[in-house]
Amino acid sequence: MNDSYHIRSLRESGRQDLARVSISGKERNHLFLNTRGQLFTDLAGVSGIDHIGDSRSFAIFDYDRDGWQDIVLVNVNTPWLQLYHNDIGKRFNDGVAGGMVALRFVGGNHTAAPQPSWSNRDGYGTMVTVILGDQKIIREHRAGEGLGAQNSATMIIGLGNHAQADSIIVRWPSGKIQATGRVPSGTLITVYENPAQQANGKNFVFQPYKVKSKSKVIRTNPELTYHGKRKLPLIHPEAKNARLRLYTTMATWCAACKRELPDLQRLRTFFNKDQIALFGVPIDPSESPAKLKAYVEKYKPAYDLLINLDKKQVTAIQQYVKDTLKLDGLPATI
Repeated sequence: MNDSYHIRSLRESGRQDLARVSISGKERNHLFLNTRGQLFTDLAGVSGIDHIGDSRSFAIFDYDRDGWQDIVLVNVNTPWLQLYHNDIGKRFNDGVAGGMVALRFVGGNHTAAPQPSWSNRDGYGTMVTVILGDQKIIREHRAGEGLGAQNSATMIIGLGNHAQADSIIVRWPSGKIQATGRVPSGTLITVYENPAQQANGKNFVFQPYKVKSKSKVIRTNPELTYHGKRKLPLIHPEAKNARLRLYTTMATWCAACKRELPDLQRLRTFFNKDQIALFGVPIDPSESPAKLKAYVEKYKPAYDLLINLDKKQVTAIQQYVKDTLKLDGLPATI
């Protein structure tokens, strides 16, 4: 298999999501979010994961300890390293409060040789069951999935709307089983297979997980700048309250533009206009407003076609596409 897959919950709902990067050139990255346990939605384009870089591998970890797992991506070309901060909790509210617990594991075997009575030092292979009323969430502690990458050793499990876990059961590879009582949301648990290796002789050590960082996180991406600005200027006043704005270039004669219409329609199905505002940008100056209106009437695109843009606005979008994607393709989505 030439691809790198990771199945890990990127949200605090407890549902498992799927991310994928291909290690072959000119193939796309994907980010599939679990939609209420029924299907997966590919949000690679909206999230920025579908970068033009030739990706090789990635790992998942919560670098700022806010409870939302982030992604670090490695490319074979520039940029070699990209860090994606998880803003799902800020961008989209699916009715989930966002509770979570985190676990770290200390196996009893601290030697280089296997021991039948104790598990490996890092606890890989440990099974965790979280009891939430009638619901059970089961996770396995794994080093990582895919090529040359290792995820964070801290396991994060989303609790959704639950304020606490009724119990957490830990099953070590050695066969030993340990269980907690009620655990409040936001707790970090360090689990010791051998309590004699803990200073106070305990199997479980509890402490708050989420901490306020003393340093400010600075998000920059020099490849996505446009004349010193990191955002495309707002060209549609009605979109000012939308959390995200998506512009896709089009022309009535563009076959590829028509082929992407079903994908945009699926995007609109999952996200309302307050979450994502979709706009079509006609870039062929020879096409009249009447022709564009006829296109809308016939194909009924999910986006609002910006028929009355002036030449300066269209040129700004075209230049932004060229500067960002390093090509002049049609359709181009930003």
